[in-house]
Amino acid sequence: MAERALAARAGILAVALCAYVLAALFAERRQNETALAESEARVQEALTAGAVTTFVWDVGTGSSYADRTLKSPSQDLRGVLGVAVEVGTG
Repeated sequence: MAERALAARAGILAVALCAYVLAALFAERRQNETALAESEARVQEALTAGAVTTFVWDVGTGSSYADRTLKSPSQDLRGVLGVAVEVGTG
């Protein structure tokens, strides 16, 4: 009887430990997601304030496109990059 009680306690302890570890992992993930969202917001604010855009350039195909937040790529952007830049959905 004592062995069964000890085994049951060990099982309960194992389940409780797993639940604690999972809770800690989920809390850490939430913190990381919040930090990432805040960082992305700061980058977007900096890009907007500096009138700067980002772009994606596929070296394999040679295609590139400006970030979707750029309404109309300027001639300066095309000149600096030396390639045709299209506004994409990236």
